[in-house]
Amino acid sequence: TKPVSGAKKNGALGFVKGLGKGFIGLATRPTGGVVDFASTSLDVIKRTAQQEEVVRRVRYPRYVGRDGLVRPYISHEAMGFFILNKLENGKYAKTDTYVAHITCAGSPPSWLLATSKRLFFVTEISFLGLYEIDWRIEYEDLKEEPAVKPNINQIQILTKEPKKTGTLRSTRSVDKMVKYRNISEARYIVDKITNAMHTIGL
Repeated sequence: TKPVSGAKKNGALGFVKGLGKGFIGLATRPTGGVVDFASTSLDVIKRTAQQEEVVRRVRYPRYVGRDGLVRPYISHEAMGFFILNKLENGKYAKTDTYVAHITCAGSPPSWLLATSKRLFFVTEISFLGLYEIDWRIEYEDLKEEPAVKPNINQIQILTKEPKKTGTLRSTRSVDKMVKYRNISEARYIVDKITNAMHTIGL
């Protein structure tokens, strides 16, 4: 279009000038396009970074027991097994079988989790899905089966702690009190813990 408009204004001389401008534009436009593309890309990246949201898992992986049988998906079990696998980089998932868990009352989010060998009280320390063990008790270290205390909305867990008194060794109980959300969940986890204790002969 440059040569044509130049010819209309200034004749042959205008045509030559227009032709020159056209060639210059042809050479410079790709560079300008690259700059525009880079600028647009940077804007998109900037907007994405500003509006970035952490993508959380929609569904936990299916829980498959030691027997390897694939059963219907139960989200509660899947979540408990997921948490067990996250504890200390999967250390306990290699030695223990997931039994049950409940979500405890209070903040930050926490769970009482039972396996085939022990109890865990677990706290979520990050919205990225990191979990920390507040305490851990092997079943053989429990003085008795856990008990639901409806009057205070807590589960009482008594542990044995050896205490030396001279040449004699006595055993005193140490309380772990876990605050539950509702009594049906509390009874559910206590029943599961009791069954797990009986399974290993306690």
